[in-house]
Amino acid sequence: RVSGSQTLSGACGGMTWCAPLALGQVLPKEEPQRRAMLSGIVKLDLEKGRLVSTYGRGLEGLLEELRDMRSLVGCLLAENSLSTVDARLLSEMVRSTPMLHTLDLQGNRLGDAGALALSGALREQECRLVVLDLSRNFINDQGAAVLASALRHCVSLRYLTLDGNSVGSAASALIRSPHLYRLSLQGNMIDDGSLSELDHDSPQPAGGPSGGCTMGRNCWRTA
Repeated sequence: RVSGSQTLSGACGGMTWCAPLALGQVLPKEEPQRRAMLSGIVKLDLEKGRLVSTYGRGLEGLLEELRDMRSLVGCLLAENSLSTVDARLLSEMVRSTPMLHTLDLQGNRLGDAGALALSGALREQECRLVVLDLSRNFINDQGAAVLASALRHCVSLRYLTLDGNSVGSAASALIRSPHLYRLSLQGNMIDDGSLSELDHDSPQPAGGPSGGCTMGRNCWRTA
């Protein structure tokens, strides 16, 4: 993974990682050439404030160009101060990017409204998202419960990270999601009693309990 103009220099050959502080300067202004270059972007790195520095209107600006990013499979939007008002746009982003495999939203402020909006997109049959990181997003039990309900219908999502939120009793519903391979809940509000119950009730992966936690105390593999 590289950054800035180094990444963009390989765009015509099929861009892999794009950290586009210079994206607006490098993309051609002519519409056909611009669309051709956008169609080669595979993974887009807009973390740590790069979303607004690249697209002045934030998610709205990104959504306008997503229609031309037909090869996009990964998008990093960590630490961009996204909040509940961005929830609808995030849901639209997932719906309008059918090839999207990985979405990193850690370190924002999406809250339960963000979890609700994303859950709507996860329920749709066309959703192909496999990896979703919602760490440190002020998500409580209400948002976690809605996610758990959506995950019963989403066969594609396999890796879900909810570290550093305020999930408590809703963890029991999350861990019973039938299609998840790995769930991480480090730094939440799960008490020892709930942990004991979950450890007892939750399915164990092949190899026994010791193989079920590779990312911390509140982490389970469910398949």
